[in-house]
Amino acid sequence: MSRENPERPNILYFITHDQGDTVHCLGWEQARTPNLDRLASQGARFTNHFCATMCCSPARGALMTGRHAHANGLMGLVNRGIVLPQSERTAVDYLNDAGYHTCQIGLQHERMRDQNHYRELGTEKVNCGTVCRDVADWLRAHKDDDQPFYLNAGTFEVHAPWTNPHYQNRYTPEEVEIPSYLVDTPEIRNMMATYLGSVAWFDECYGQVLDALEETGLAENTIVVFTTDHGISFPARAKGTCYEAGLRTCMFIRWDGHIEANLEMFHLASGVDLLPTLLEMVGLEPADNVHGYSHAAFLLGQPYTPQEHIFAEHNFHAIFDPVRVIRGEQYKLIHNFSERSLILPAPVAQETYRTSTVEMRNSGIRRPPLELYDIQEDPIEMRNLAYNEEYREIVETMSARLDEWRNETGDYLRGAFEFCHLPRREDQIIPGLPERWWREQPFAKDALSLDEKTAREKAFQCWG
Repeated sequence: MSRENPERPNILYFITHDQGDTVHCLGWEQARTPNLDRLASQGARFTNHFCATMCCSPARGALMTGRHAHANGLMGLVNRGIVLPQSERTAVDYLNDAGYHTCQIGLQHERMRDQNHYRELGTEKVNCGTVCRDVADWLRAHKDDDQPFYLNAGTFEVHAPWTNPHYQNRYTPEEVEIPSYLVDTPEIRNMMATYLGSVAWFDECYGQVLDALEETGLAENTIVVFTTDHGISFPARAKGTCYEAGLRTCMFIRWDGHIEANLEMFHLASGVDLLPTLLEMVGLEPADNVHGYSHAAFLLGQPYTPQEHIFAEHNFHAIFDPVRVIRGEQYKLIHNFSERSLILPAPVAQETYRTSTVEMRNSGIRRPPLELYDIQEDPIEMRNLAYNEEYREIVETMSARLDEWRNETGDYLRGAFEFCHLPRREDQIIPGLPERWWREQPFAKDALSLDEKTAREKAFQCWG
């Protein structure tokens, strides 16, 4: 194979499922992640990184296209019949055109397998033991190639359920720390213990990938990216919500000799920013319709102007649930457009939460259309300031910027400021989602009629 651009680096992109920012070096002191910490110490760790939408496929679509979900069309889950349109250019297309050999191993969640544009497809298995081993083997097999490569790899870890024997007995429920936005119950402790076990098991496996890069010498000319799709899969204020635990994600980028070791990227960054950042680093230009903001200048030690805000959204998971978010360094404004979204826990005092996961999932407390939080003073977002006269100017300014962004990106909600009129519940079922699934969901009206064990299981299934 002839190398058209010998100066261009390889790219190894690795994404996990539902990990949020659960890494030791990002503040999770109990997380046993020595290999991810090693990667972060050798390059840049993003300490203010957020997903562009808090749902699996759309978050990944934003990472791959640099475009927000309402614009690229991937507004729901691939496994429920919604896929990224073929007309959308992803990192794979840009790099194919630039002469890269592109390969995908393990889990991807943007299109069906046969709809992607990779030149090579590896295993369809998604467990981290298999995927990390196969990635390491692939690197060894391609260490002498003349053509630069883009290798995209993903695992099902650390998505629930956390039943794999490799996750067990690494933590006891008594020793784990429970984040302050969750209710401290025996069930939550058991979940946290096995969740952290899955993170530790993934990290052990991922070490094989980093070791293979070193052994083959590929580390010297490979941009290594590690990230996840969205927040952790816990039953309140995390995955599927626009609160911090639902939006915060890990992002590490290493490029030996180009990115300073142990560099903290503390400026606001979003999932849509990855594509333009990578393309600039390898000397390519994104299309004009890309929404993301390149951080390449900061990473490479060049003059850099940070962005003032990042934006996020939600459209579909199981039902139509439109939400839009603007976040700055101090304030975050959440605009809820659907009363359907209000069955989730509202920002009320922590002690008023009920203890079962069903009751947290279906609190019956309705959120208002607007939620404003001072992230610096109230990091777990319990005090809604949106209807406080003292913050009126902030609400108006951020609302105007949010609507400006909706206009810039062609959002179907542009100009809207009130709850949307929604069709009947039965008309909101996403194509491909079995009617049986819909009937079994524990909605607030009937959740408490279930026995506690069954209700908790159903609530967790619904959330995860």
